[in-house]
Amino acid sequence: MNVVYIIRITLHITELLSCIIGFANWKKIKFFHWKWFPMYLAAITTVEFTGLYLVYYSKLGSFNIYLYQYFAMPLQFIFFCWLFYKYFSERWQKIAALCGIGVFLIFWLDEILSKEKSPYWFISLSYDAGVIVLLVLIMIFLIKMSTTNEILNFKTNIMFWVVMGLFAGYICTIPYYIWRNYLITYEKSKPELLYVPFYVFMILNYLMYSLFCVGFIKWKPTN
Repeated sequence: MNVVYIIRITLHITELLSCIIGFANWKKIKFFHWKWFPMYLAAITTVEFTGLYLVYYSKLGSFNIYLYQYFAMPLQFIFFCWLFYKYFSERWQKIAALCGIGVFLIFWLDEILSKEKSPYWFISLSYDAGVIVLLVLIMIFLIKMSTTNEILNFKTNIMFWVVMGLFAGYICTIPYYIWRNYLITYEKSKPELLYVPFYVFMILNYLMYSLFCVGFIKWKPTN
């Protein structure tokens, strides 16, 4: 059992923990759209453990790419855009969230239908497009919160903690994905080049799911 395996399974356990904490707060969220959040986390956790099994315990590791490209990645970006849509109150903000879904799907469909398949395990262009969409929606959220009375109760606003988690897990990790395709070229000759960015990437993902947990625990419904 190597260090990379331990780090990966620890992250998946953190994902599972955020899912469990979400369902543990079911009484608070069951009458709101947030009831879908722990279900989403359950789906992602299932995908992650399935992917781990395919890579380490079966001879079907090559199917992992389809699991992530055709299910996990679109699920993530579409779900979070939908969360922003549900949170936003003004029409233009909701349209921005819907346009975000459209932009991501255009890039995603273009890449999966492209004849020139990527030699890497993830589709970088559509992922980058999804992250840019999230960045725009996060900026709209922060402007909305900072210009209203919501800023006074940010600690009990689950959306605030989710957004902070998204910023850590998606926005702050984009340099890793941008450079991964370049660094992976040297994976066999100089594997140490991937170690540091990988560790930083995993730490930021630990932080993201931890912030989701904080959101479930601290949230106080306002209506």
